[in-house]
Amino acid sequence: MKKEYGGFIPLYENEFNNDIVFIELINRDNTPKPERKLYKFKPVSNYDAVYDQGIYDDYQVPMGELTEVTLKKADVLKAADSLMEDRPLSEMTIRDLMAILTKTKVSKKEWLNELISQTK
Repeated sequence: MKKEYGGFIPLYENEFNNDIVFIELINRDNTPKPERKLYKFKPVSNYDAVYDQGIYDDYQVPMGELTEVTLKKADVLKAADSLMEDRPLSEMTIRDLMAILTKTKVSKKEWLNELISQTK
C-alpha cells in the first residue's frame, strides 16, 4: 500500500529489484482508498537516473507510469481454486461449516461463498 503525493508515489531502492510491483493506494490515515484499485509498475534498473529522489531515500514515480490491474471473474475464480486446494481442514471455521451444510453464503471467505453460489 502506498500514499500518493501530488501525482507521485514513493518507491524505495529495494522495490526496484522486483520484476513487477503491485500497489494499492491508501489515504493519509493509512486506510485503503474507497475505490480499492490495484496498480502494477514495472521497475527499471536505472531508476536513480530516471526518478527524482525524495526526502526519505525514496524515488518519486509518477502515477502515470502505473497501470491499473483489471481482474476478470474467471481469473478470481481460478485463483480461488488454487487457494482451495491448499487450505488445510484445520483452517475451517464453524461459520464455514454452516455455509457448506446449509448452502448459504455466510462464510467470511469470499471464495467459499462463490463456490456455494456456483453449486446451487
